[in-house]
Amino acid sequence: MIPFTVLKPLRTIRREKGWKIKDLAAKTGFSRSWLSMIERGVYFPPEWTIKKIADVLEIPYEKAYLTLQYAYEERQNLNRSKA
Repeated sequence: MIPFTVLKPLRTIRREKGWKIKDLAAKTGFSRSWLSMIERGVYFPPEWTIKKIADVLEIPYEKAYLTLQYAYEERQNLNRSKA
């Protein structure tokens, strides 16, 4: 398992490739708005979506999954603290 301390946000991984959200959208076939919600942790995508994003970004599935899971959980914790 990859420790959370070495996980970079998906947005950072995308930007390190020099890609804008529209580039990732074009390569995955997903909308920019949906990818943005996924990157920000608003929505946790299904397995097949994570696989597609991981393949396009050329990162291991496990890393993509854990990164997105962490972002989603952080967002949920933030929402709970505001309530």
